[in-house]
Amino acid sequence: MRRWLHFAQSVIIGSGIALGAIWPSIYTLIAIAVLPAFFVALAAVAHPRLVDGRGWRRWLRTYLQGGTAASAFVLVWQAGWMVFTYSAPIDVVVEAGVAGPVLVVYGVADSEPLREWEGRRVYEIPPSRVLLTQAGPNDGWWLHGDRRFFARQQDGSLRMIPGKTGRSGRTQWNGCSARVDWFILLPEKNVPEELYSELDARESWKVECRGGQLTRR
Repeated sequence: MRRWLHFAQSVIIGSGIALGAIWPSIYTLIAIAVLPAFFVALAAVAHPRLVDGRGWRRWLRTYLQGGTAASAFVLVWQAGWMVFTYSAPIDVVVEAGVAGPVLVVYGVADSEPLREWEGRRVYEIPPSRVLLTQAGPNDGWWLHGDRRFFARQQDGSLRMIPGKTGRSGRTQWNGCSARVDWFILLPEKNVPEELYSELDARESWKVECRGGQLTRR
């Protein structure tokens, strides 16, 4: 019976360590702290008396129990975040005739605030294809609602067009960190490859780092 208990402890601790390895955060520090407990649990599977008794064996048992509790807390916390965290639905609006990639750069201090409509984020993409916004990134484990794409016609009306969500990422330079989201307006078969490289270059964003914060240049 004790072997199964220690096996369960090794699984819980090992899962917490794996989470800390793939998700650099406070989880990583906890994973480092409980790493020896994982090997203690494995050893206890083969030799249960290793964590029985007094003295240093009692200390090992306490450490193993603490490592199991810390790892279980991390796993439950992460599971809760994944279940209850949703990203907001988004409307991406471009000028008629635009196809290919557009980019949203978050957290630019002196840029325009983000517009919202009926609970949806509205990304009004300028002719430069790069939208700078004060808003934070649209984080969330689950996609809540949909991603809609519109082309603004000459008369101001909006026409729905095909599009898709591209990659998301973080970039750092000169002491500043930026989160970005890519969106692709379809069709993109006639879009030159150079356009992707140009938008990926930070110079095209026309921002700079001041006092550790992004501002418009």
